[in-house]
Amino acid sequence: MLQTHLLVALLCYSLMGCSQADNSTGGPPPLAAASPMALGSPPPPSDTLRFRARPVFEITHVEQRHDTLLVVSGSPAVAYPLGKWATPQAFRARYPGFALTFRDEDPDSTGVVRVYTATKGTNVVRFFKADGQWMETASGTVTDQSLSLTTGVRVGMSQQAFLNTFFTAPLTLPARPIGTLALIYVVDGAMQYCHVSQGVIDKIQLASVFTIR
Repeated sequence: MLQTHLLVALLCYSLMGCSQADNSTGGPPPLAAASPMALGSPPPPSDTLRFRARPVFEITHVEQRHDTLLVVSGSPAVAYPLGKWATPQAFRARYPGFALTFRDEDPDSTGVVRVYTATKGTNVVRFFKADGQWMETASGTVTDQSLSLTTGVRVGMSQQAFLNTFFTAPLTLPARPIGTLALIYVVDGAMQYCHVSQGVIDKIQLASVFTIR
């Protein structure tokens, strides 16, 4: 009903010849008398949540699919979850607790690349260097609570703390519990899957379009 009233008012304004309706004849009440509580509007579509995102993360899309909250970002921090480094030695300097091994592999039959595997306990990260300046992350699993990703996300972080990292206001989400917080890099599809158990991130899986074993 209120939408009809608003439409009538807008038509009246545009025609400049329509006077305010008279309540005594059963016409619509003045707009000022409308109560916001009468709107009854449903929560906004999930994608509108991106407008509450922190600008630094360049978020372009947000939605909840079943038990997964999908966040698409243009920030390179998603593509380089442990930072940017040009050589394996630079990685070791930043993360001295990791052991490094390597092997040569031809993942897509276009040429051999050297694939590095960094391990620290149950943490495993695989990366390689193609034609660019930086080493590319191919895949990985992070379980160490002391290891923060470049986005600020870490194992042991609560779901609410995750949301506060990326958004400036509380999100109106469906009632379905969230099991996975998924960050996707809009440029090349690099992914960070944060698995949630009882409201806390207990494991982070890194993935990419690169088919590295």
